[in-house]
Amino acid sequence: MLKGIAEICKTNGWLIAGLACVWACFHVNPYYPYSLAAEPGNASLVELSNRHLTFALIVLASLLVVVLLRKGRAVFAPPIHVGIGVAAGIAGAVLMVLQPQNAWLLTALFIFPGFALAWFGADLAQRCTRLAPNAIPTVLLLSYAAFSIVWLLCQAASAVAVKVVLCACPVIAALCCIMDGRVQPAEGAASPEAITFRDSLAKLPGGILVVGCLSVFFGVICVRVFTAMGQGATHTGGLASVVYVITAALGFVLSIVLLALFAKNRYSGTTVLTALGILALAYLAAFLLIMLLDGTSAQVFAKRLLVAAEHCFEVAMLAIVLAEIARQRLQPTPLVAATFAVILVLPQVIALDLLARIGALSAMTAFNYTAPICAGATFLIAAGLMLMLLRAVKETAKSATQSIDDWQQALVSRAVAGKGITAREEEVVLLMYRGLSAKKAAEELFVSEATVKAHLQRAYDKLDVHTKQDLIALINSYR
Repeated sequence: MLKGIAEICKTNGWLIAGLACVWACFHVNPYYPYSLAAEPGNASLVELSNRHLTFALIVLASLLVVVLLRKGRAVFAPPIHVGIGVAAGIAGAVLMVLQPQNAWLLTALFIFPGFALAWFGADLAQRCTRLAPNAIPTVLLLSYAAFSIVWLLCQAASAVAVKVVLCACPVIAALCCIMDGRVQPAEGAASPEAITFRDSLAKLPGGILVVGCLSVFFGVICVRVFTAMGQGATHTGGLASVVYVITAALGFVLSIVLLALFAKNRYSGTTVLTALGILALAYLAAFLLIMLLDGTSAQVFAKRLLVAAEHCFEVAMLAIVLAEIARQRLQPTPLVAATFAVILVLPQVIALDLLARIGALSAMTAFNYTAPICAGATFLIAAGLMLMLLRAVKETAKSATQSIDDWQQALVSRAVAGKGITAREEEVVLLMYRGLSAKKAAEELFVSEATVKAHLQRAYDKLDVHTKQDLIALINSYR
């Protein structure tokens, strides 16, 4: 297992590093890039919402632009990568150093990081679809583990270190795209079949994705509600805090657990449901800790566990979509852009902007049974995932049994071909080959045991064998 992971790191190191930069921009602070200009906790709730909504709209518009520009091709020339990355890095540096408060200037500066995030996120994710489906979850989880380690080290240093790294992320992502382009095959070598976006969407595992996406939205909203309940509706925290150290550490642990799961097992519905079940149990553990423990430190740990699990849900959802694109040769660019919008942008818009604007956040924070209801909802999600897992296991076992049956049937048919064996005699031979006794075969065919023995004897004569062992040896010789 470790050897396989090391090989993936060696061959996809630039891809992993670039994706780690994308996770950094999305997950270090929900108010990126405004958090580079000032401490969000010092701003009013309305101002925070306006800044975040502006940036979210820029990212969504940029994803649409990326889809339109990349129609028919996957990557761009390195000079364009460099230009976008450097422009976004400079914009972040200006935000960090000058801390402008003018609304128009902030919007102008937001455009560069927003477009860079959409551009490099879609580019790097689409590059993953060139890999084998079994390798894609490993690459994404390795990238998140790498991000968690860097985040942990920066938090141990200072808030300035976090800001500097965030400013450098677009530039690093640009370099990773360029370097990865030197080792990846040309897009034309693995171009997907002509298929519409609607057809591509229909081929995705809808049930799993719906449950996973609902879990992402649920987790983001719960984090926002519990933060408001415990620390005030306008509190968002700075870039350097002990709570982020805990989040980074727990995110690393969860990503390693999921990494071990996918590295040990092939990508399949069963493996995916098991991974989502683990994250749902992490949700449930977090809610139980929030309800049962009164200590501030224990509740902080529980909330950070909830955040880390929600982040890993997002990684898992992206991994599923990318693996299905690679497995079924679906249209990559629109699916990747839609996935980024649904799991990374829209949940934050609902949790940080919509709930506060319509008054739902205040209502939920004042409700005494919010935590128990959330725990109950998480239990239902976990139970649903377990039922889906049991169904998948049952279908897999049934499919495996059917495959064995079909293989045995084909082998027996080849062995008796041209020997004058009747259809009923072939059925009896097949049952004997599967190890059934004459009595069990009679029950299977709804005839008497004497009839089965008579059919079997005639088959022996036609095949020129004398015992059941001779019959099995004859059939095996046709493998």
